[in-house]
Amino acid sequence: MKIIDRMPPELLDAVNEFSRELEWSRRLPIYEIHKWWARRYSGVIRLLLAFTELDIEVLKKVDDLHEFVRDVYFHPPKVNNKKLLDPFCGGGTILIEGAKLGYDVCGIEINKLPYMMLRSLKILPQLDIKLIEDKIVQISNRLKSIWTTKCIKGHDAWVIHTFLAWKNKKGELQIKFNKLKDGKEKIYFCEKCKKIYIHTQDLKNCKICNNQFDKRYERIDYASLVPYAIEYFCPFCNQRAFKIVTAEDQKKFNLKRRWYLFKIPLLNETKRLLKAELKDFGQLLTPRQQITFKEFLNAFKTEPYRTIVKMLISDSLRSCSLLAYYSAKYRKVIPGFIIKSYWLPPQPVELNPISFRLSTKGNLLPLGRGNILSL
Repeated sequence: MKIIDRMPPELLDAVNEFSRELEWSRRLPIYEIHKWWARRYSGVIRLLLAFTELDIEVLKKVDDLHEFVRDVYFHPPKVNNKKLLDPFCGGGTILIEGAKLGYDVCGIEINKLPYMMLRSLKILPQLDIKLIEDKIVQISNRLKSIWTTKCIKGHDAWVIHTFLAWKNKKGELQIKFNKLKDGKEKIYFCEKCKKIYIHTQDLKNCKICNNQFDKRYERIDYASLVPYAIEYFCPFCNQRAFKIVTAEDQKKFNLKRRWYLFKIPLLNETKRLLKAELKDFGQLLTPRQQITFKEFLNAFKTEPYRTIVKMLISDSLRSCSLLAYYSAKYRKVIPGFIIKSYWLPPQPVELNPISFRLSTKGNLLPLGRGNILSL
């Protein structure tokens, strides 16, 4: 009899505790290639598969179940000449862990997204990462005219984050959070006097015009979306900074080019979008985000790169869309789909999908959490 056939409850508790510690803050890298809702803890899967190979008699010699679980995880039994079928494989946790143990694995899945996720894992070793980076630099240069702003010294600087807010039908800007950046030096935006300034204290009112900060709105009126502030990186000054949106910045944000993808259906998960009078999923991207994704996709028309690029774009949509917002406390984008629903934040952020800076060694370093380069 194997351990899996009659597992003591205490052993199952030890398995769960170990697996939570292993992946509590974030999944192992191989499972972060794309978000998947039904992702199980890989530690649980690996250990349960190992317990199908170990005789239950082994437990008689075990004094500490937690040490036993840890030892089995890092030194599992080797499997030879056995097949493992997962008929509803989803994101492939069982297949991946089974393959690592030595099983000849096979999975079946009807959903195209997890199928692409698993297929991309097989082709990763075939990729020339330098080729992908070179293409990103080329695309960035082609789209420089729409993704640059002027720094305080007048240099061309890369737009990282564009801070957005909704105007109501009266034309009033609805700002719920005036703080752009938290820390020892806090950065505030005032919608009344149109100023950005630094202060060392938490403010309830603007120090210039006494405008009330962090107003409470019972309901956000999604009449129109407007940019009000930008975080940029200037390669000449080698500095990140914030600025008020200028007329030229506004023009670049309000590009007329837009592609409609497909109609938003009436579902429980999409009701919020329809209430905001959004009709097409393409409206969840700003025009220049759409242009950037389209350029990136068109740059790779052959395999194996085509599949990987689709995965990169798909996963970056969580952060590079109007479903994302910026956290002043953590100084980074909080991606959409934190809950399994389409939720429009009161102050979305537009993240540049390909913003980067060069390291001293010439490597591309992503600017902004969740863009294509950071995945």
